[in-house]
Amino acid sequence: MEIQKNLRTLYQNGYINKSIIPDGVYGTETKEAVKEFQKMAGLTESAIVDFETWTALSEMAESCLKKLEKTTPIYPFERLLAEDAVCLGETSDLVLLLQILINELDAYDLAPLQLNGFFDKNTENAVKAIQEIHGLPSDGRVDKDTWNAIASSYNKYVSSKK
Repeated sequence: MEIQKNLRTLYQNGYINKSIIPDGVYGTETKEAVKEFQKMAGLTESAIVDFETWTALSEMAESCLKKLEKTTPIYPFERLLAEDAVCLGETSDLVLLLQILINELDAYDLAPLQLNGFFDKNTENAVKAIQEIHGLPSDGRVDKDTWNAIASSYNKYVSSKK
């Protein structure tokens, strides 16, 4: 399962394109992700996690996680996001921040989002799921209430890790 967790971290940070949900099974999806990582890392594409692959995969995932260790609280917006909500089709730094926050919040038990700043269908579906959890209208648009719910959850998560 550690291999899959490391692959998920690399997917979330944009290093590989294959999304992995850690399930402990070294199946076709995991093998494809390992081959993609090996290609990206300049290793032999065998889908076998040998010592060289394991070392490179572990080091790269650890490097990604270290960047997240210095987390700071996210403050809820006092007023509505710009003039409208953030929604499907938008590309922005705010969407990227939203994707990072959602990926960090394991409590939502959602498939990892690709960190690319593009509000795609996967991001919209994750937002809808979060809205349902928080009893908000499930329209997939990030308005002030949705952002504040995500920010509040993130802040609780960060404070529980200290």
